[in-house]
Amino acid sequence: MVAPDRVAGIVLIGSKAAVRRDPNSRDQAVRVLIDDGVDAAFTACWRPLFGQQTAPEVLCAARESAVAIGAAWLADGVRAFHDRPDRAAALAATGVPILVINGDQDRPQAGAAMAATSRTASFAVMEDCGHYPPLERPHELARLIQQVIN
Repeated sequence: MVAPDRVAGIVLIGSKAAVRRDPNSRDQAVRVLIDDGVDAAFTACWRPLFGQQTAPEVLCAARESAVAIGAAWLADGVRAFHDRPDRAAALAATGVPILVINGDQDRPQAGAAMAATSRTASFAVMEDCGHYPPLERPHELARLIQQVIN
């Protein structure tokens, strides 16, 4: 951790500390964004990660947000995501409280396994939720985080 004295706790939401390099997936997502546009990329890359019961208005807002960001910036984000450093060892070594949160439709077993690597981590599963708890279940997510803060 870069500044451990500045970190009181860590909440990982639908994320992972480890990196599984997948240049083909990265390049395909960037290619769809640049060649076919944000709508096509949203449908192909991000829509499948939402939970099955996600409200249509949430999906619409997410798509509109992606369109507003634009293909070039999203492509930069895809590259940054795929090329980020692996932080699995740092997560396991940290002494601060960690909360790992996954949707039940977003490989919760992977989140549980990640939480198990740290003696200070706990794990929570959000029901009827995919990869994007802040969008799909914001109030539930806020309650979970509030329980950790208090």
